Amino acid sequence: MLGSDLSRIARFAANLTDSYSAFLFLPAEVLSRLGEETFGARGSTLVIAGHHSLSRSVITEAHVPQGHGLAGWVSKTKQPILVSLFDRDSKTLGVYRDEENIKSFIGVPFKIPGVTQNSGVITCDSLKPYTFSKLHGKLLEDLGEEVTSILSLHTELLELQSKQSTWGQFYKQAHVIINTLGPLAISVLRMHITNIPELESTHGSEKLEVILDQLQRLIQQTVPPHFPLYRTATGDFVLVVDNMMSSFFENKIGALCDHLKSKGTSIQYEFSKVSPTKSTLNLSIEDFIAQSAKGFINHGEIKYERSGT
Repeated sequence: MLGSDLSRIARFAANLTDSYSAFLFLPAEVLSRLGEETFGARGSTLVIAGHHSLSRSVITEAHVPQGHGLAGWVSKTKQPILVSLFDRDSKTLGVYRDEENIKSFIGVPFKIPGVTQNSGVITCDSLKPYTFSKLHGKLLEDLGEEVTSILSLHTELLELQSKQSTWGQFYKQAHVIINTLGPLAISVLRMHITNIPELESTHGSEKLEVILDQLQRLIQQTVPPHFPLYRTATGDFVLVVDNMMSSFFENKIGALCDHLKSKGTSIQYEFSKVSPTKSTLNLSIEDFIAQSAKGFINHGEIKYERSGT
């Protein structure tokens, strides 16, 4: 996940500079495009994309408007800043709930692939004055280049996954699995999100799309790539998997939904599974996918094999 990669870079930056905290900021529009949480921020507003801190008062969902505060200034001007004797309230940095007695600060911009109007920012702070030097700035610039590379890789991965998620690719890959394992050894596993109207009402259509994109990316990272995944126009997720592993993937995907719930997004879901039998071998993959959808409704009543909230 991008957040884990960037937090790893932040931890390295903190250790490298002997900092109290290290933060990586990205514009909300960039994080949204990459399927990451923006905590309601939009456009060029900066959001903490990764951090490492010894403080217990970090505001992980903090928003920093571009041009505001030290991090916002660095992003807007694309210029580094070094404050050897920081004499303001730490809360003015926009990332702490409480006064932390920060005494020095450094902020360095880094390039964002495909973005020219503003930059990402790496910041470090310390409880000691005169902690940072130009050498530290150069080291953070090198880390910034690493972040740029990570963003490029994640962008390319999302583009590749998007291409692989088209119906044509799904259909082709599904037949490869059927021919490899045999038609009696596969299952069509379908996940239906039951509270999409509530999610859209609460978060808006744009945020709903981000949530679905994020869930799709997490599923793609969890399920082996040779098992095809397709997201329908209604927001259902359809997988063709080894029949013996279908329950395992149900549990794994359910755990992903629980992970999103812990971050404030409550996804309610249901699973349906259809497996070919000797009497249905003449049916096509489209028929089995249609049957998996019918498994959700029986005479107007919703009936599911397994559910989660």
